[in-house]
Amino acid sequence: MDLYIEKDNLSIRMSSLGILVKDIKVSNVNLESTKKKINGKNGNLFLGATYTEKKISVIGNYYVGNELEDELMQDRINGLFVDTVPYYVTRMYSVNNNLYNFERPGEKKSFDLFRAEDQRLYHYRYKVLLDGEINYEFKGLSAAGLLYEVSFSFVTADIPFGITVPKDDNLTGKVKISYQGTAPCSQLEWPFSIQVIPTEDHIASCYFRIGNRTVSYVDPSNRLKKGDVLLFNGVSTTLNQLNVNDKTNYNYFVLEPNLDGYISYHCDVPSEITLLNKVEFYK
Repeated sequence: MDLYIEKDNLSIRMSSLGILVKDIKVSNVNLESTKKKINGKNGNLFLGATYTEKKISVIGNYYVGNELEDELMQDRINGLFVDTVPYYVTRMYSVNNNLYNFERPGEKKSFDLFRAEDQRLYHYRYKVLLDGEINYEFKGLSAAGLLYEVSFSFVTADIPFGITVPKDDNLTGKVKISYQGTAPCSQLEWPFSIQVIPTEDHIASCYFRIGNRTVSYVDPSNRLKKGDVLLFNGVSTTLNQLNVNDKTNYNYFVLEPNLDGYISYHCDVPSEITLLNKVEFYK
């Protein structure tokens, strides 16, 4: 078990600081509902609910030779995690199959939890800020030095879900979009785009559907030419980088989770299609 931290100019594992991560707990995403009380009516009038935030708690241990080294270690930890700019953290898991094997004391050489090759990144990460204080607690003295426990929590900074690393998904020739996430991903929350490049000249009309949502572009005074770039961004639609919102129906796409992990889509223009900056959200 380990924690991977990504900032603009830094990517580092906690174990590379000399900290052995003992536990990482991730809460379910919190829900906040809006209700209204109506006189004479039992219960409440439900006005909707939204996901608000997710918390991640981390506990680890480290050894130092003396009190000065402990102060220096705390400076490094504080400098890494106390920040006003959100950053990404990813849980890491062990691929060492012998991690929990029973053995008698001294029977064989112990495994090394600090070995990077025995750790793998989980498939999504969290965009976070530190939540509250970092706690340091002295645990005792051994031949290895002074043992300290460090514990702290993160809270999601904006999107309250686990987020996969963005990628581009080539949809040309396919009829479904792979989406393995467990929470909806809307263009109003994450800036993914649908890029349509016609493979032949076509009337200036394009209807693009994902699930039960359709975004249309219609311009009777124009034609789509082979190689044009039509981009559905959710908040805007562009043709060859020029805004054409006035020729659309002002809709946006949402990647909805389902049991089979795929979402149907359709485009009525022969074209090369790419889903740009795609991510998956996990509750």
